[in-house]
Amino acid sequence: MNVGSGGIGPINQVDAIGVTMRDPVGAPRLELRSVALAQASPGDAVLEPKLLVDEFGQWIPDDWPGKARLSPT
Repeated sequence: MNVGSGGIGPINQVDAIGVTMRDPVGAPRLELRSVALAQASPGDAVLEPKLLVDEFGQWIPDDWPGKARLSPT
């Protein structure tokens, strides 16, 4: 995974993993539950070039009762 800068390189040269947020609002918190390094990219559905947050700031891949929706025109 390469988001931002840093590039891709040999896995044996990884000495740190960093996370930054551009323009955070409030006091955001990040919780990592699992981290792994791999020689080959497993891909990442979240990082594919597609919209993940709708115009209401809601997570598009999920659905729940009360989720705001645009009225059909």
